[in-house]
Formats: sequence, C-alpha cells, structure tokens
Amino acid sequence: MFKNISVKARLIFVIALLSILLVIIGAMGLTGMQGANEGLRTVYQDRLIPSQQIADINNLMQANIIELNLAAMHDPRLEESRLHDHPITLHTDEIRRNIARISEIWSAYMDTYLTPEERRLAERFTELRAQFVREGLVATSNLYEAGEFAEANMRMVEVTNPAYDAAVEVVRELLDLQQEVGRSEFQQAVEAYNGTRNLTVILIAAGVLIATVIGFLLIRAIVGPLNRAVGYFNRIAEGKLDNEIQVTRHDEIGKVLSNLADMQSKLNADITETRRVAAENLRIRFALDNVSSSVLVADPETRIIYTNQALTTMFRRAGDGIRRELPGFQGDRLEGSRIDVFQDKLGEARQRMENSRSGYQGEIVIGGHTFRLIANPIVNQEGEHLGTVMEWNDRTAEVQVERQVTALVEGAVKGDFTRRVATEELDGFFKRLGEGVNTLMEKTATGLGEVANVLNAVAEGDLTQRVTGEYEGTFGELKRDTNNTAERLKELIGQIQESVDAINTAAKEIASGNTDLSQRTEEQASSLEETASSMEELTSTVKQNADNARQANQLSDTAQEVASQGGAKAKEAMEAMKAITESSEKISDIITVIDGIAFQTNILALNAAVEAARAGEQGRGFAVVAGEVRNLAQRSASAAKEIKTLINESSETIESGSQQVMEAGGKMEEIVDQVKRVSDLIAEIAAASDEQSSGIEQVNSAVTQMDEVTQQNASLVEEAAAAAESLEEQSQGLARAVSVFRVDDAGRQPGLPAPSGGQRATPRGRAAPARGSEHPGRSGAKALEAPEDGEWESF
Repeated sequence: MFKNISVKARLIFVIALLSILLVIIGAMGLTGMQGANEGLRTVYQDRLIPSQQIADINNLMQANIIELNLAAMHDPRLEESRLHDHPITLHTDEIRRNIARISEIWSAYMDTYLTPEERRLAERFTELRAQFVREGLVATSNLYEAGEFAEANMRMVEVTNPAYDAAVEVVRELLDLQQEVGRSEFQQAVEAYNGTRNLTVILIAAGVLIATVIGFLLIRAIVGPLNRAVGYFNRIAEGKLDNEIQVTRHDEIGKVLSNLADMQSKLNADITETRRVAAENLRIRFALDNVSSSVLVADPETRIIYTNQALTTMFRRAGDGIRRELPGFQGDRLEGSRIDVFQDKLGEARQRMENSRSGYQGEIVIGGHTFRLIANPIVNQEGEHLGTVMEWNDRTAEVQVERQVTALVEGAVKGDFTRRVATEELDGFFKRLGEGVNTLMEKTATGLGEVANVLNAVAEGDLTQRVTGEYEGTFGELKRDTNNTAERLKELIGQIQESVDAINTAAKEIASGNTDLSQRTEEQASSLEETASSMEELTSTVKQNADNARQANQLSDTAQEVASQGGAKAKEAMEAMKAITESSEKISDIITVIDGIAFQTNILALNAAVEAARAGEQGRGFAVVAGEVRNLAQRSASAAKEIKTLINESSETIESGSQQVMEAGGKMEEIVDQVKRVSDLIAEIAAASDEQSSGIEQVNSAVTQMDEVTQQNASLVEEAAAAAESLEEQSQGLARAVSVFRVDDAGRQPGLPAPSGGQRATPRGRAAPARGSEHPGRSGAKALEAPEDGEWESF
C-alpha cells in the first residue's frame, strides 16, 4: 500500500505534522509571552508609574510644609528675618505652584487602573488633601502674606500640621498597597510561566519522538530503492546495457527505475548509431586526405581537429615566410592547437562566423604569402553548430602577376609604354598572359610614335609627313585618320591663301564708310550733352524744394512730439493734483479723529479732577496731573482745529489748481491735434515734391542714357574704322602666317614675306566697350566657309 504513495506525499505529511506541532508550541509560547507582557505592562503602568506619582505627591507636600516654615522665618520679631533678602511671596508662590502640580499628578494617577481598596484610599486622600490645602496651606499662606505671623504660626500648629499628617498617612498606605498588588501580580506571572514551560517541554518531546519514528520509516522506504537504482547506474556506466530492471512501485523512485530502463534501451540504439556515424566519418576523412584542396576543420571552441595532406604540404612550402611573421609556426603540427596560432589574421572571419553563423570568403596575407580563405560553419540536422571547415588556397604567384599587370596598365594610362611583365619565373596561363601584354605594349608604343612624328611635323609647318607602318584594327584606323588629317590641312591652307586678297579689298571699303558715320555721330552727341546739362539744373532745383519740405515735415513732427509730451505731463499733473486732494481729505479726517481724542481726553481729565477733589487731601497730587492733562488736551484740540482750517484752505487751493491744470490739458490736446494736421499737410507736400523729383530724375536719366548711347555709337564707329584698318593688316599677317606651311616638296610659296607678330591698330578716340571688338572677328568669320567634307568634320 505504502509503495504506491509518492515520496512527495510522504514528505508533505511529515512536514505538515511537524509544522502542526511547531504551530502548537509556538502558539503556547506566544500565549505565555503575551501573558508575561500583560503582567509587565500592568506592573509598569498600574503599579510602578502610580507609585512614582504618589511619591512625587508626597515630596511636593513635604516641600509645601518646608516653604511654610521658611515663610514663618520672615517674622520681623525674629533676628534671622533680617537675613532674608527676598519677599515672603517667593515661598507662598512656590506653595501655590506645588498645589497645582499635585493636582495634575493626582488627576493622572486617577486615570490609571485602581483596585477597589486603592480606590477607597484614593477617595479618602482626596478629602483629606482638600481639607489640608483649603484650611491649612492656603489660609496659613494668606496670613503670612498679610504679616499676621503670630496667628499664622498658631494656625500652622493647630490646623496645617495635623491635616498634613493625616493626608501623608493615606499616601503611605497607597504606597504600601502598590507594593502588595505588584507582588501579587508577579507571583501570578511566575505560576503561569511554570505551567506553560512544562506543557511546552512535553509537546517538544512528543514532536521529536514522532519525527524520529516517521523519519526512520521514510528513510528506509527511500534509501533501499535508491541503492538498487544506483547499482543499475553503475552497471550501465561500466557498459553493461542488458540489465533486467524491475519496476514494482509507482512513486518517484519507481518512475526513476522506469526511465532508467527506457534510457538503457535508448543508449543501446544510440551506441549502434554512433558506431555507424563513426564509420561514415572515417570514410569522409580518408576522402579529405586525398583531395587536392587544402582543408582545415575546427571544433566550436576553435581547436583544430583535422588538416589534410594538401594543407600540410602548402604550409610546409610557405613555412619560412610565415615564421618570419609568426615565430614558432609549425605547418605540420596544427592538429590539437587553436586557430589563435594565426593570431589576429583570422579575426574578421571568426567574428563574422560567431555572430551570424554564416560563411566567410576573403584573403589574408601572412609572411608575404597571400591566401584565399573560404570558411563555412558545420551544422547538423538539428541546427547545432559542430565546428568550422576552412579551405585554403595559396595565391601568392597570382597576386604577383596581378600587381605587375596593374603597374603596367597604370604606366600606360600615364603615357609610359616602356614597362614589361617579367615572364621568366611564370608558367602556364600566367606566362602566356604576360607575353601577350608585352606584345600589346610594343605595338601600342610603335603606332603612337609614328602618329606623334606626323603631328610634330604638322606643328612645325611640314604637311608632307605621313604614317607608313602596317597596322590592323584600331591602329589601322588611326593611321588612315592621321594621314587624311594632314591631307585636309594641306588643302585648307591653300584655300586660306586664296581668300586673303578678297579680305583686304573689303576692309578698305569698310574703313572709308565708317569715317563718315563717325563725324555725324559726334555732332548728335554734342546736342544731347547740352540737353542733359539743362535737365540737371532743373533736377537740382526740384531736389532743393523736396529737401525743404522734408525739413519742414521733421520740424512739424518734432513740434507734434513736444505737444504730445506736454499733454502727457498735463495729465500727470492732473493725476498728481487729484492724489494731493485725496491726501488732504485723509489728513483732514485724521485731524478730526485727533480732535475727538483730545475732546475725550479733556472729559476724562475733568472726571479725574472731580474724583481727586472728592478724595480730598490724598487726591490733590492726582488733581494736579489731571489739570495738566486737561490743558494738554485743550491745546491739542486747538492745534487740531488750526491744522484742519489750514488743510481745508489748502484743499480749496489745490482744487482750484487742479481745475486750471485740467483746462490747460484740454488746450494742450487741441494744440496736439492742430500740429498733427499741419504735419500731415507738410508730409503730403514732401511726398509730392519727392514724386516730382523722381520723375525729373527719370527724364534726366533717360537723356543721360541717350547721350551715353550716342557716345558709345561714336566710339563703336571709330572702333569699326580702326578695326577695318586692322583687318587689312591682319589679313596681310594671315598671308604671311600660312606661308610657313609646306604643302609640297617645293617648300614655301615665293614672293611672301616672313611671318611677323604685327599688332592690331589702336582705335582713335575714347575706349569703347569690350563687346565692340567682337565685330571684326564675326565679319572675318563669315568670309571663310569650311568645305563640306564628312572626313574633315569627323576630324
């Protein structure tokens, strides 16, 4: 039956049972502690504090008796009374303060818990204390203060001391009662503690016994099956997977045994599969050992677990160069070491593969050797990362060829065709590539050299040179185009020489016509200058009128601003007068109050004089003072009336001045309005003058522009005349310039002068705008027409 109960249920039962016992014991302990706490609270609040209060009352009552005795020593009949340098009220006041303090303490004491016997004694003390205070302390103190020491001493002996003794006796009984009740409550607390202690010990013993018995049974029910399960685990760890595991219970241990049986079966299947995978991996390893690619495999911790023969051979050949950069590198001993042997050379590849689990392709340089690296993660069917496979390829020879070709191309781009690819150490494809590039450079240099010779001869004036080498393709087209260009230039120079004579004749005719036009233009410019002078005088007069109107407008604005400020000041003066009037009224009200006070003081002084007269001889001094006060009050009333009269007159004057200021403010507002109207009219006059001045300036500007245009026309005419003369000279210079070209084997044409750097004629008169010099060029451009030849346009 108990085998089917789970270990969890058994543990819950034991824990619950022990928890119940613990709760019971704790509850009893808390109950006992609460009782003890209540006893201590009662002893402290209801016994200790009241005992202290009763003791304070007793001490204060004794202090009152002592103060009465000290007051009795002030009896002038006694010699020691002269030793007291303080009044007797010092002792009687202290007695009254002690009485008030005793009342406060007694009120607090009565608020505490009182037993019936304690309440009876408290009521008795209240009566005796009241008698002691009323008939003893208060009456005796009053007699001492009145100076009746004999009667006070008699009352103290006959009344005060007996009343004090009776009250103090009750106080002592209350103190004894507090001690007795406290002792009783302590005895009750001790008895309650003993009972709680004995019951707690019994429950603890019973709980320990029950826990021991149940724990023994629980351990025996758990440890035995666990030992059997441990035995099965040990045999499985030893490799024995045919154990007969019997499951005879359904608790947690039974589930462990059942799962152990399932695990044993699964381990059998996994080991079989592992052996199959190992055989397959062995075949893959043999295949990788025989491939030509250099392969390296690393586990997830970047430890190298495999390198094939090709990789070992590659690193052995490149080992010397690599060891110069990575001392201690051994290419044939990489297995078992980490990829860190390459230091930071594989940093980017490792980071990318760790972050993204994706492949990596790139190049790294180690010890002067360039390697092409292809790295890919190894992932199983479940997506688990098992490691990394890397393929290495030594591209050092390829990189050297690439660098030579790159340097050769860069030199060719800059015009240097003397570089060649060193093919002595190359073989295969790279050797054929180098030889082809070298042949290309030789052909290019020869073809461009012949073209340069022809162009150099053209630059020196020799148009008879031609490209004579044999070329194909683009170089053949370049040869044909260069020769055609030289031939076309030869024909063009001939046509230019024929056109020079026609240009000379046209230039002479243009110069003659421009001279006549220049004279007429100068006459028109003189007339426009006189018109412009008259318009400038008219403009000056209108501007002067406009300036006067502006000045008048500014003066008007200033007057308006001053008038506005005067109006504002008048308003401020009106406000100030109004404030002064209000202040005068308030002062008048205050003076009225002072007058009333003086009147009442006079009446009071009169009443005081009457009372002093009734008092007779004893009130004579007070009557004199009352008379003085009455005279002072009469003078105050008289002064208040005079001040009030002056203030009323001042108020009337201020009101009159305020009215005049208000009238002045109105006049100032009318002045401001009139000045504003005058300012508006002057502003309109100034605006009209500005518009008139602007119109005249525009007319004057137009006349001036016409004058400038006429002068520019005259200058252009002079320029045109000079340009025609210069055109004639330049046509002669052009003839001399084209004569330098050699268009046949005979050399230069006979009868033409040598080329010279003749300058263009300087035009007469003032300088013309730059655009005037463009006309001769455009006329000359129209005289020449290029032949409509397709090949020439292509050039």
